[in-house]
Amino acid sequence: MQREFGFFLPDKEYCVDVEGLLGYCTEKIWLGHMCLWSQRTFGSGDAAVRHMLAVQHTMIRYEEGADIDEFAPFYDFTAANQDGDEATDDDDAMDDDTDVVWETD
Repeated sequence: MQREFGFFLPDKEYCVDVEGLLGYCTEKIWLGHMCLWSQRTFGSGDAAVRHMLAVQHTMIRYEEGADIDEFAPFYDFTAANQDGDEATDDDDAMDDDTDVVWETD
């Protein structure tokens, strides 16, 4: 998904619920008709996806003080706050087989 659409999980090494986060993003697009980056609402999920693809908004807006709280349930930064401990980088946390649908009919 990152190679094809530029979609990636920010701080993926701290994401403890990848499936939940992707499900939340999918619902935000298809049920809420909302662009993940601009937070703009559209008349349909298809319209939101077309917008996201057209303007390269196929990513999560994840800025401190603005959007991080929205995604907090899916992350655990405990390891980042421990002295001497390094979080492991889970390269399998997000791969091209993850079920987020960007194509429109």
